[in-house]
Amino acid sequence: MTYAEGLSRFPGKKRTKSPGKHAVQCPVCQGDGKKHGSGHLLTWEGTDGWWHVKCTIENCDEVAILNAVGLTQEDRCLEDKSKRPERDDKWKPNWEQPDERYDYKDGEGKYLFSKVKFYCAWGKEMRQCIYKGGGGGRPVAFELRGLGDQAKILYRLGLVHEAVKSGSTLYLNEGEKAVDVFKSKRLFATCGPDGADDAGDKWLDKYTALVHGVGSLVIIADRDERGEAYAKNVYRKLSAAGIEARILSPALETKGADAFDHFQAGFEVDDFIQRPDLMGGPQKGLLTKTHSEVFEPVVMEHLVKPYLPKGKCVLFDADGGTGKTTMAVAWAAALSRGVHPLTFESLPGGPVKTLYLHKGEDSDDEIETVYRANGGQPGFLHYVGEDQAPGLKFDKKGLRLVQETIEEGGFGLVVVDALFYFINGVVQDASKALDVVDVVAGMNRVAMLTGATFLNIRHTVKGVVNTAASNLGMGSVQFRNSHRGQLVARWHPEHKGHMVVVTDEKGSLLNARGTHFCYRREGNEVQYVHGIDDPFQQDGSVKKKPSTKVEQAEAIINDMLRDGPRLSTEIFAACAVEGISERTIGSARANLKVIAFRYPSRDPDRPWYSKLPGQDDYDPEKDHD
Repeated sequence: MTYAEGLSRFPGKKRTKSPGKHAVQCPVCQGDGKKHGSGHLLTWEGTDGWWHVKCTIENCDEVAILNAVGLTQEDRCLEDKSKRPERDDKWKPNWEQPDERYDYKDGEGKYLFSKVKFYCAWGKEMRQCIYKGGGGGRPVAFELRGLGDQAKILYRLGLVHEAVKSGSTLYLNEGEKAVDVFKSKRLFATCGPDGADDAGDKWLDKYTALVHGVGSLVIIADRDERGEAYAKNVYRKLSAAGIEARILSPALETKGADAFDHFQAGFEVDDFIQRPDLMGGPQKGLLTKTHSEVFEPVVMEHLVKPYLPKGKCVLFDADGGTGKTTMAVAWAAALSRGVHPLTFESLPGGPVKTLYLHKGEDSDDEIETVYRANGGQPGFLHYVGEDQAPGLKFDKKGLRLVQETIEEGGFGLVVVDALFYFINGVVQDASKALDVVDVVAGMNRVAMLTGATFLNIRHTVKGVVNTAASNLGMGSVQFRNSHRGQLVARWHPEHKGHMVVVTDEKGSLLNARGTHFCYRREGNEVQYVHGIDDPFQQDGSVKKKPSTKVEQAEAIINDMLRDGPRLSTEIFAACAVEGISERTIGSARANLKVIAFRYPSRDPDRPWYSKLPGQDDYDPEKDHD
């Protein structure tokens, strides 16, 4: 395209600054239909075979400016490709001032090399080089032979690792610019260092291993023959490795359009077009996923083991007056010192910052007073109340703000006091499961993406004694079901007003429930009391003290089998320690209708297990500590 043709695309008055250089209104920051002063977008004909644009006030993105008037980067070339000059063999790149630069780092974030791009009269030139001083200095090497296999690495490898760890969607692109625009939208994306090829050979087997384990995989096929061929062949390679993937293309049908152009044109991530034609035809049936031999088991990490798993939401239900806020603040104080709140053992990651969201039931100063009384370190507890964020709710906008705050502040624990204050007006009817699902799913997503643990305080119904944990808190049982853990604080029936019993009522797939613990308040300080038995049964009722050996045996058997089957020999051994005879144990088992069974096996000496009625769906492969 000639410079005159390009200039004619910009509406409005064009002021001539000099021959081949003009000032026009910027279609991005001055294209809102309102009256503006003189145009501040400069356009000029370069000596490099390209014409250029530059917004001198708002520094608007070059691609956005071109897209606003229906142009692409290729249109800036002063001649069509058939008339471009041949490549100048004497041309040398200006390594210190590339038009674009993308740094590649290893899994630990260490700088390896850079990929740079130059716009020339004959087209684009791309090179790889190494900059001195970890990427911050001048270029010192223009070949990557010394890096060997390290040079074959995915761009923004850290995002790939995060996608695998959090089980998130990962987008595979052809180029780095497209990856960066995904990152700017808080999405996970990557690409290879060598671009695309028709055969897909530039996608290496090691790349397949690196993306294994992400929640879902999406390949972005650029809008040209090479882009589609590359996406198709990468899809086949991933499928052969047992990795499910989808292929999408930009909503723009402009030839060569990629994800960067897609977003610059105003489209969002949900606007990409499905490409079943590149995946062997229309999808039939359900999309399935499987794992290959290369599988790394997930290891659950904890903020406070086993009660607060990282990247999860935990519900904290508490009886009135038990000091739920005080306990949450005391835990934040312990974390600020880098110690476990109950054992006071050092945490592997050191001190942890806490974000405290509340609606002013207690003032910041009052909460800080309790925090300091429990040894909290200054600067590790941050508050967001009505003064800082008036009207904050857990709708999409509110949760996005919370996510950004966690990421910017590096918070490991988020205390929500109390949960219902932040969902009021977002959940239509808290007693209906379907109304609850979306808002809790949003919290779970923020926890997963940030790795922070949410401790959501919920008010309970009156009379928590004789009420099962599943029916304890206000609102639908879906609140409990959608959280990955549930702590319940009740007054000890024999020490009401003086001692609180906290029970761990809900585990998750990879996180077993923890043992109960007790605490009491001495002034503003939380003190933990050891050696106190759990006085509550699974239905929330108070355990009766056994008056006979049979009742004592029943209590032991109930406690041992409440979480699932156990070896019968373990039950007999536990009762024997208390001096209970086998005959008495048999009577207790009969009263409880304990079922004895053996798991299927060819071993004639396989052991006997015991279980309570109603535990038929228990997984025999689970570990029972």
